[in-house]
Amino acid sequence: MRRSAGLALALALMPSAACGGGQVDPGFTGPLPPAEDPGRVQVTRRDFERPKLVIIRARWCSACDVAEPYLASAYKKHQGQVDLVVLDVTDDYTTRHAARQAEREGVGAFFDEFRGRTPSVALVELPEEYRLVRGPLTDVDYLERELGAAVARLKEHRRLRGLD
Repeated sequence: MRRSAGLALALALMPSAACGGGQVDPGFTGPLPPAEDPGRVQVTRRDFERPKLVIIRARWCSACDVAEPYLASAYKKHQGQVDLVVLDVTDDYTTRHAARQAEREGVGAFFDEFRGRTPSVALVELPEEYRLVRGPLTDVDYLERELGAAVARLKEHRRLRGLD
């Protein structure tokens, strides 16, 4: 009894745990558009002027419901410096739409790897190069520091390349 209570507490305190526990979540059953889909868009490095906060979420994901107010609060401080991309994988229709949106936004690699784990959060500073946010998604100070660091890294990258 004591051991199972400790395990339950440990699981409850894992703020970045995925609803699916690393497995494909319920509601995700349909195939994604193939790579040769004419609706897919190629993104070049010059497309990013700001880093992107990318969130993969689903309406049935209770961990998403918990994390989203904290993510929104952290994003609010950096609004205008960071773009927000929310990819909804609630069902087959929204997942197909999210796959196309991820390609357009230059975050397809992140979506392809983490679409079955919600919530998944990443900072993307260059197309198709992402950093997974691994810390507590309920710690606004931590999230704000991560967003601020992403802004600083991209500014430095652009300065070194003579883009700003």
